[in-house]
Amino acid sequence: IDRVVLFAPLAPAALRAIIGRILLRLLAGFQARQGLHQLIVQVDAELVDLVLSRCDPQFGARDAERQAERLVGKAVADAFLHPGRTWRDVGRIWLGVDGPDVVVRID
Repeated sequence: IDRVVLFAPLAPAALRAIIGRILLRLLAGFQARQGLHQLIVQVDAELVDLVLSRCDPQFGARDAERQAERLVGKAVADAFLHPGRTWRDVGRIWLGVDGPDVVVRID
């Protein structure tokens, strides 16, 4: 490393947009890995706000990605590990917030 370059913390609006893209990429990857190409994914705006509330703007997009993966990845995995559920049963997935928790509804 030749030198360290410091960046200014991201503005909340910029970080919110980045989090939206991170969530889309995370969920698209999940769909592709499971072969659920017809799956309809809906994300409540409050989920973006929850991820944003857990991020430190000083650490930027990397921290946002870590928080999104931690919050959303675990919630989606837990929802799909429900006994008796098969992948063929899934047509729509909705992600939202209930207090400090991510909520996943699968239809």
